[in-house]
Amino acid sequence: MEANTNEMTNGLPHFLERIRSAVFTATGLRFNQYAAKSKCCDVYFARMLFAHQAKKMLSEREIGRLLKRHRTTIISSLKKHNEEVEYNPHFKRLAETVERETLNSNASVGRDYDMFNQQK
Repeated sequence: MEANTNEMTNGLPHFLERIRSAVFTATGLRFNQYAAKSKCCDVYFARMLFAHQAKKMLSEREIGRLLKRHRTTIISSLKKHNEEVEYNPHFKRLAETVERETLNSNASVGRDYDMFNQQK
Protein backbone atom coordinates (compact mmCIF):
# COMPACT_ATOMS: atom_id res chain seq x y z
CA MET A 1 0.00 0.00 0.00
CA GLU A 2 1.41 3.37 -0.97
CA ALA A 3 1.37 6.06 1.71
CA ASN A 4 -0.68 9.18 1.27
CA THR A 5 1.66 12.16 1.75
CA ASN A 6 -1.03 13.91 3.79
CA GLU A 7 -0.87 11.09 6.33
CA MET A 8 2.90 10.59 6.38
CA THR A 9 5.83 12.83 7.22
CA ASN A 10 9.40 11.67 6.67
CA GLY A 11 8.04 8.15 6.12
CA LEU A 12 6.34 8.14 9.53
CA PRO A 13 2.69 8.47 10.44
CA HIS A 14 1.68 11.82 11.83
CA PHE A 15 1.25 10.47 15.36
CA LEU A 16 4.97 9.67 15.49
CA GLU A 17 5.84 13.01 13.94
CA ARG A 18 3.74 14.74 16.62
CA ILE A 19 5.62 12.86 19.33
CA ARG A 20 8.96 13.82 17.78
CA SER A 21 7.82 17.43 17.61
CA ALA A 22 6.66 17.39 21.24
CA VAL A 23 9.97 15.92 22.43
CA PHE A 24 11.81 18.61 20.44
CA THR A 25 9.66 21.32 22.04
CA ALA A 26 10.44 20.00 25.52
CA THR A 27 14.13 19.13 25.09
CA GLY A 28 15.43 20.93 22.01
CA LEU A 29 16.73 17.60 20.69
CA ARG A 30 15.91 16.23 17.26
CA PHE A 31 14.98 12.58 16.72
CA ASN A 32 18.31 11.67 15.13
CA GLN A 33 20.11 13.07 18.20
CA TYR A 34 18.30 10.87 20.72
CA ALA A 35 18.11 7.83 18.44
CA ALA A 36 21.92 7.89 18.22
CA LYS A 37 24.16 6.03 20.66
CA SER A 38 24.61 8.24 23.69
CA LYS A 39 24.32 7.91 27.43
CA CYS A 40 24.10 11.66 27.95
CA CYS A 41 21.34 12.41 30.47
CA ASP A 42 19.43 14.82 28.19
CA VAL A 43 19.52 12.34 25.31
CA TYR A 44 18.39 9.51 27.57
CA PHE A 45 15.52 11.63 28.88
CA ALA A 46 14.43 12.46 25.32
CA ARG A 47 14.41 8.75 24.42
CA MET A 48 12.34 7.98 27.53
CA LEU A 49 9.84 10.70 26.66
CA PHE A 50 9.52 9.48 23.07
CA ALA A 51 9.14 5.83 24.13
CA HIS A 52 6.52 6.68 26.75
CA GLN A 53 4.33 8.51 24.23
CA ALA A 54 4.93 5.99 21.43
CA LYS A 55 3.93 3.12 23.77
CA LYS A 56 0.34 4.36 23.52
CA MET A 57 0.33 3.12 19.91
CA LEU A 58 3.32 0.83 19.34
CA SER A 59 4.89 -2.25 20.88
CA GLU A 60 8.24 -2.12 22.66
CA ARG A 61 9.76 -3.95 19.68
CA GLU A 62 8.46 -1.33 17.22
CA ILE A 63 9.71 1.51 19.42
CA GLY A 64 13.06 -0.24 19.70
CA ARG A 65 13.35 -0.42 15.93
CA LEU A 66 12.67 3.31 15.64
CA LEU A 67 15.17 4.22 18.37
CA LYS A 68 17.71 1.55 17.36
CA ARG A 69 17.48 -0.13 20.77
CA HIS A 70 16.59 -3.63 21.93
CA ARG A 71 13.03 -4.04 23.19
CA THR A 72 14.31 -4.85 26.70
CA THR A 73 16.05 -1.48 26.76
CA ILE A 74 12.74 0.14 25.84
CA ILE A 75 10.91 -1.78 28.59
CA SER A 76 13.51 -0.62 31.12
CA SER A 77 13.19 2.94 29.86
CA LEU A 78 9.41 2.85 30.23
CA LYS A 79 9.72 1.69 33.84
CA LYS A 80 12.34 4.34 34.56
CA HIS A 81 10.06 7.03 33.11
CA ASN A 82 7.59 6.69 35.97
CA GLU A 83 10.36 6.88 38.59
CA GLU A 84 11.82 9.99 36.98
CA VAL A 85 8.41 11.69 36.89
CA GLU A 86 7.93 10.94 40.58
CA TYR A 87 11.38 11.94 41.87
CA ASN A 88 12.91 14.31 39.32
CA PRO A 89 11.18 17.73 39.05
CA HIS A 90 13.10 18.66 35.88
CA PHE A 91 12.08 15.46 34.11
CA LYS A 92 8.51 15.85 35.35
CA ARG A 93 8.31 19.28 33.66
CA LEU A 94 9.67 17.79 30.43
CA ALA A 95 7.14 14.94 30.57
CA GLU A 96 4.28 17.36 31.23
CA THR A 97 5.34 19.49 28.25
CA VAL A 98 5.48 16.46 25.95
CA GLU A 99 2.11 15.21 27.21
CA ARG A 100 0.51 18.63 26.71
CA GLU A 101 2.01 19.02 23.22
CA THR A 102 0.85 15.58 22.09
CA LEU A 103 -2.64 16.03 23.55
CA ASN A 104 -3.00 19.35 21.72
CA SER A 105 -2.32 17.69 18.37
CA ASN A 106 -3.85 14.21 18.66
CA ALA A 107 -7.04 14.62 16.66
CA SER A 108 -6.21 12.03 14.00
CA VAL A 109 -3.99 9.61 15.90
CA GLY A 110 -6.31 6.63 15.46
CA ARG A 111 -6.47 7.03 11.69
CA ASP A 112 -2.66 7.47 11.47
CA TYR A 113 -2.09 4.37 13.60
CA ASP A 114 -4.37 2.23 11.43
CA MET A 115 -2.64 3.41 8.27
CA PHE A 116 0.83 2.75 9.79
CA ASN A 117 -0.10 -0.81 10.76
CA GLN A 118 -1.56 -1.58 7.32
CA GLN A 119 1.82 -0.79 5.73
CA LYS A 120 3.79 -3.32 7.80
